[in-house]
Amino acid sequence: MKGKRKQLGLFERRELTPEAERLLSNLDTLADAPGSVAQLRRVVLHLAFQGRLTSRTGGRSAIPRVSEEATRGRAATSEIIPGVSALSVGPAEMKTPDGWQCVPLTSVATLESGHTPSRNHPEYWDGGVPWIGIRDARKHNGKEIFDTEQTVSELGIENSSARLLPKGTVCLSRTASVGYVTIMGRSMATSQDFVNWVCSDALLPKFLMYLFVCEHESLRRFSKGAVHQTIYFPEVKAFHILLPPVEEQENIIAVVEHFLRRCDDLDARQAKQRETAARLNKAALDALTSAEGPEDVVASWRRVVANFALLTDVPGTVKMLRELVLELAVRGQLVPQAVGDEPASVLAGKMAGANPTALPPVKESEQPYSLPESWRWVRLGMCGGFMGGGTPSKSTPSFWAGPIPWVSPKDMKRPYIEDAEDHISQEAIEHSSVKLIPSGALLFVVRGMILAHSFPVALTTRSVTINQDMKALVLAAPAVAEYLLRACQASRKRMLLRVERSSHGTCRLDSEEVARFPIPLPPLAEQKRIVAKVDHLMSLCDTLEEKLRRAEEGARKLADALVAELLA
Repeated sequence: MKGKRKQLGLFERRELTPEAERLLSNLDTLADAPGSVAQLRRVVLHLAFQGRLTSRTGGRSAIPRVSEEATRGRAATSEIIPGVSALSVGPAEMKTPDGWQCVPLTSVATLESGHTPSRNHPEYWDGGVPWIGIRDARKHNGKEIFDTEQTVSELGIENSSARLLPKGTVCLSRTASVGYVTIMGRSMATSQDFVNWVCSDALLPKFLMYLFVCEHESLRRFSKGAVHQTIYFPEVKAFHILLPPVEEQENIIAVVEHFLRRCDDLDARQAKQRETAARLNKAALDALTSAEGPEDVVASWRRVVANFALLTDVPGTVKMLRELVLELAVRGQLVPQAVGDEPASVLAGKMAGANPTALPPVKESEQPYSLPESWRWVRLGMCGGFMGGGTPSKSTPSFWAGPIPWVSPKDMKRPYIEDAEDHISQEAIEHSSVKLIPSGALLFVVRGMILAHSFPVALTTRSVTINQDMKALVLAAPAVAEYLLRACQASRKRMLLRVERSSHGTCRLDSEEVARFPIPLPPLAEQKRIVAKVDHLMSLCDTLEEKLRRAEEGARKLADALVAELLA
């Protein structure tokens, strides 16, 4: 207990509840789960405004009357909409802690509105009087505000419905971006996007601000509007809050601010950890990229695996590792070259002899990087012949009642295609432009929005058909299929540079561009070693990814269990 009291610091004089003590002792554990610090802030606020972080002080606040000015205009709604912890529209049933009262907010604070002076009068603006707009509230949400992006003049105040409100006024955005809340650090005015509360002695401004922050989701539910959400004045005038005595409000504010500072510290610590992980990640991946041969790759890979727990604090690390493995594979850096391997030039010649389409050799200026001596640059179209696809008539049901897979871009989410969502009949093939694609062909998506970020490619494991948004490459040498699949996966970024975009956003790859695309070709024997090595390293990535998923899931379950216990 002595250590905990030291940890509490300025809270030694305050009576904390068991929930607060338990929350304080589990902060680090809760913070380990993804997104947990934001969740922690929500838990702190909800516990605070349910009276579960501070002990009761006894007594009740006197409820002063406010001026009739606060209730002019449209009357308060009679509708009742409950909030989550301590706010509602109308006197909803809320669990009220001992010594607290459910009161209309207008009974403890004066409601004020805002206004925008005419933009047609330049003299109304830039006069040094702070004027809060939505951007200011978003920037200072949950904080005091002392300066604003725009100012108005006293003349602007005098010639509009804007009002200069006192320091300590609580400003709540009610239109467009509903639920931002800030406290005036000095006398200011606001736009009409806000409802403003000048608190009486029975209500501390910070207590009201944190209450609104706590009830952010409730405020959104209180709003109406098909396009632009707004909390209208009848609902605002019907706001009811749970109000503790002022002394307890002070305690709640102090405890909430202590926990929020701790959350800020956790955020900063996690940011520093992510920064450190990013540096480690870059260094490790750079070492892989700059490896001069397979031996260096193996050593660098071992360092990556050994430090994976640190590296995976960076989102997307496993995906980056997968891309790097493929990149190393097609550069000839993943497995050693063997002196006895038949050079790729022989294989390229055999494929060219079986391919009726003549394509020019790859110029040196087209080669994005150098290759081992036994490799050759070839064009994708030199590896076989392309086939297109089509769509049988939808008005003939018998065309769509067969067993033959009809592959479209939505099926291209896996590297091997053995089936598809849709199927057609032999009759459909005979009466349309659809062609039967043999097993062992490479399929590509050549049209669709997916080409804005991805280049889907897959290998068929049975005969299929394709639609018009795709192309198939029927290989002249089937033995190269597995390597070419991985080489095309590795070439995603280079291929996407060739994607054409229309004025209305459609993405397409020109068939000629695909056919002329340069692909690195290793000797056939080396291709088999590359495929085996790539698959082995990808399985390691799968294992690493699963470990990460389990660790995150374990942290999330522990955090959820603690939160559930605290909120029970």
